[in-house]
Amino acid sequence: SRNESLATGLLHTGLAAGRTAGDLVKLMWHLGRRDLGIGRGMATPFVATPDVLKAAPSPNRVLAHCSLPLARVRAVAKRGNAKINDVLLAVLDIALNRYLAEHGLHTKRPLVADMPVALHEGPGAGNRITILQVPMGRPGGTPAERLADIVAETRLVKEEVRSIGADALFMYSIFEHAVASAIESLNLGDLPMLANAVISNPAGLEGKVYFNGLPVELALPVSVVAHHQVLNITISNYDDELHVTFIALREAVPDVQRLADATMHALVELQRSLTQRPATAGKKAAKVGKQAAPKRRQGPARAAKA
Repeated sequence: SRNESLATGLLHTGLAAGRTAGDLVKLMWHLGRRDLGIGRGMATPFVATPDVLKAAPSPNRVLAHCSLPLARVRAVAKRGNAKINDVLLAVLDIALNRYLAEHGLHTKRPLVADMPVALHEGPGAGNRITILQVPMGRPGGTPAERLADIVAETRLVKEEVRSIGADALFMYSIFEHAVASAIESLNLGDLPMLANAVISNPAGLEGKVYFNGLPVELALPVSVVAHHQVLNITISNYDDELHVTFIALREAVPDVQRLADATMHALVELQRSLTQRPATAGKKAAKVGKQAAPKRRQGPARAAKA
């Protein structure tokens, strides 16, 4: 009957609300557990973000872009046992830290990226996303170490997304970004930022496209600067390249093209850093072998040299 259907619907709604509330409590516990150093979990928003790349709200924007070879990014990902998105985060982290150092700014904590994550749970969830905070590489770390840090952090985020319901993650994202919006609207710029930059990688184009018979050279994704932040970085694949767009508040990042140029150099640095790691390990092994050699039974001079 109609009354029974209504009662069943209310029951399901109540149970779903209960599960969402339980998931939110679980998520809050995981955040606090990490801050207390007694467990694993995602980074707490606002608390862990370094106080750099800040400016008062402004209508002025600057834009820059660069291109990264997709084949090289894939090779670096394979070498570092990482995903393509991990490599992109590491490359941007290296570039951002270099840009900050050029301006006399250094951080004692990892920079934090505000990163969209797709939610695949439930019917019609394909277009739903949550936006979560991902700490990047350790201050002063080598490019290879930065990548390893990011791989560990993104795995933590994936674990949380699998263990927490989509509704809870969706509500959590809405709440934290509403707080950031309120901070900007109330001109409370001295309060901590949610993240240092929004970094996203939407789907692009698999092959070349044409306009009036001519091949399109650039397919740049352009987004917006989020509330209480100054920088948005959007990456999209086009044929055999990754096109990266930087849009920023002019007052905060006036020379944004330098950041784009640093990103291209950062990919080369990361590839070189990953290539050098086995050589270093080989040298250590050789030293151990030399120290152990005197303990062996002495043989002919030629064999000893060998």
